[in-house]
Amino acid sequence: MKQFWEGTKNLKFWNEMRRDENGRWDRNGIGRAYYAGGMLEREGMYRNGKRVGVWTYYDVDGKVLRTENRGDGGAADDATPRP
Repeated sequence: MKQFWEGTKNLKFWNEMRRDENGRWDRNGIGRAYYAGGMLEREGMYRNGKRVGVWTYYDVDGKVLRTENRGDGGAADDATPRP
């Protein structure tokens, strides 16, 4: 799935879409978000529409700001920022 910044051809979001365990389409796989200027803002994995695993966040120049471990998607998982 692609979503563009309004009035541009610059990507805002790009997500892999696959069917979840109930057969509905949802974000499953790689997900990316972009700044309006086109630089990558964050990337990580989705499982059944929830962020899972390690997510990486970037500044507008492409430098890593932080990473977060989003766990396996269970309800008790909290985002754990890493420097």
